[in-house]
Amino acid sequence: MLFILGQNIARYKILQSLIEDCESEVGRMIDAAPAKVNLADKPLPAATKRGSKRSANAAPCLPDLREKQYRMLGVDLTQVPGINTQTVQDFIGEVGPDLSRFRNASAFSSWITVCPHNDISGGKRLRSKTRKSKSRAAKAFRLAAQSLAHSNEALGDFYRRFRAKSGPAEAITATAHKLARIVFHMVTTGESYDPSVFAKAQQKHRSHQENRLRANALKLGFNLVPIQLSTDNGAVVVPQKRDRRQECRPHVGNQFLQCCKMANLQTPPGIAAVEWVRYERGQTLFKLLR
Repeated sequence: MLFILGQNIARYKILQSLIEDCESEVGRMIDAAPAKVNLADKPLPAATKRGSKRSANAAPCLPDLREKQYRMLGVDLTQVPGINTQTVQDFIGEVGPDLSRFRNASAFSSWITVCPHNDISGGKRLRSKTRKSKSRAAKAFRLAAQSLAHSNEALGDFYRRFRAKSGPAEAITATAHKLARIVFHMVTTGESYDPSVFAKAQQKHRSHQENRLRANALKLGFNLVPIQLSTDNGAVVVPQKRDRRQECRPHVGNQFLQCCKMANLQTPPGIAAVEWVRYERGQTLFKLLR
């Protein structure tokens, strides 16, 4: 047993050394690539995301990888929600920094298969299933899209709206397609990521939702009135979300009182109902509401 354990440890150390050699070679190739931006004239923007946690026994990551990618591409793609240095590294390794061979963003997204493949015959669309591909860039964009499921950004709202309408698979493909178009635009034009563009689209969608709610309420004979936020010493007080766990459960309380009557137990005076029931170590604990 100790002999096998020693062999596994030796194999692990060998693999870690090979990973370090691979990362060193990747860093050398990135340094040898022509730079699109001078860090002295246009420094690297401040990071907007928290770095990933690596294991203490893991091989050291390539130092200054984000800065190297910025110098190679001319833009910081990690400013885009959902995209990290690993996503950018997969994009560079699969496609490269030169996107001039693609005529537009639609051709680029079609090449990495993150858009529907419309099969049209006689002017009628027969099917629009996405083509299968083993592209690492497509996989990277899909993982980035899936990570936006709980994001508060506009792209996260887009993913959740599309998921509610068409399902998670279609939502991942649609969001990956949007991320691919954003990356293509940033790399080809050299422009930085501007979240205000998506904020305008999000505000437009919100206005559309409000108009639809008002129209539906008017059809049912109701008048939709916005909530007036109260102020306390100049600060806006936002209504808190309703917590059903802290509410009273009268049906549980009635069952408790009935059990007390059947067992001829005297309940304390002033007991109205049982607010919460929880189980701990096999015992039923009742929190009584006076």
